[in-house]
Amino acid sequence: FQTVFLLQVVIICAGAYYAAETVSFEEDIPTLAMKQQCGLDLIRAHAVGTLKTDFGLPPFDKPTAANTAVTKILWQADGELHDVVYHGGPKFEDVKDAEVLAVYQEAKGRPPAVLMKSFGKGLVIVSGVHFENDAESLEKMMHIKLRQESLLRQNYNKLAKGELSRQALVRKLLQHIVWADR
Repeated sequence: FQTVFLLQVVIICAGAYYAAETVSFEEDIPTLAMKQQCGLDLIRAHAVGTLKTDFGLPPFDKPTAANTAVTKILWQADGELHDVVYHGGPKFEDVKDAEVLAVYQEAKGRPPAVLMKSFGKGLVIVSGVHFENDAESLEKMMHIKLRQESLLRQNYNKLAKGELSRQALVRKLLQHIVWADR
């Protein structure tokens, strides 16, 4: 009798930096700059962030609602756009062993945003965006940290308007996990 464990892992935002082979974070800000090998090597790629310039955000030295954007990612398999929360996660470069599931539609050069690869008998999905956040959870999270009502309301409205597309994205990601189990 042999037991087989299938590990399905979804890693989001900060975890996506650690899952990569190498990472570069805020290299233009000396007090935040980091460039290193991570050691986890769940995916052989370089995680680079933040995308503050692409999304017109301030530096990530004080995480607040001002560092948050609602942006679009392009699902590669069907060309559909999905609204998601961006809050300091990476883009991926030099991807060697993973499938690019989605790219940042509104970032320069449309870099990879979501990657997937087999890992042993399981599956790893890494995401630079917060696809798990709906408008209400975004409002609760940001309201607790900082009361920047105008920016928060703008992001809330944009995410609420794209809620059906965000839900469709979550279903697509879950489909990969369910099918990997078979």
